Amino acid sequence: MMSRLLAICFGSPFRAIQQAHLLHHKFNRTAMERHEEYDPVLLSPRIARLAYYFRLFIGVYIQELFFPLIALLSRKIIKTKLMNHFPANSYQQIAIERFLKKKNNLPETRIDLLFIFSMFFLSFYCYGSYWPVLIILMMARAFFISVSDYSYHYGSKTDDIYFAFNFKLPTCLAIFILNFNYHGTHHRFPRLPWHALPIVFASEERDFEYNFFHGLARQLRGPRPVSVI
Repeated sequence: MMSRLLAICFGSPFRAIQQAHLLHHKFNRTAMERHEEYDPVLLSPRIARLAYYFRLFIGVYIQELFFPLIALLSRKIIKTKLMNHFPANSYQQIAIERFLKKKNNLPETRIDLLFIFSMFFLSFYCYGSYWPVLIILMMARAFFISVSDYSYHYGSKTDDIYFAFNFKLPTCLAIFILNFNYHGTHHRFPRLPWHALPIVFASEERDFEYNFFHGLARQLRGPRPVSVI
């Protein structure tokens, strides 16, 4: 229940975030999930850079904000029409198939969306004439979420679903992101509660790969062709 409440406050339905998280652990650094990689045969460097930086700066948040809206469609439409827009065995198709397997996912997601829409409405109502401030805060939040999302995997070794970088961050700041900077430890021990991650990391006597902000900045190097990965 607490996880669901946190997801709603985050602005995305719990089942959508849960599904994305589980698939991330399943496909991490496989050919299906290497966001800094592109095939030069299929994409020009210019298009690859545009797509990459759009995703880096805002795209992840847009995806998390709008992709769950498919839950407002009927199960039949999702199965017969929406899924045909994605290639067979694509990440999106697998995600939708897994989401529809549990009958409660759709109604639960619709309820979550109702609370989320209400939360946004009340936020704008409370800000009143200062609503531009809320827009700026939301955009700053969207930027941080998008930039930090894949930073722990950028340029890491491929085909190892259990690997991710750990970033050094002061404890007083790490607590605000639920110790997400211990992402490598989380991938090795995905069932650990967030407050146990620093303890396990210290017990393993591992070193941080990067400073948190350096880890974020590394992504500005941009996408790389498959041959360089």
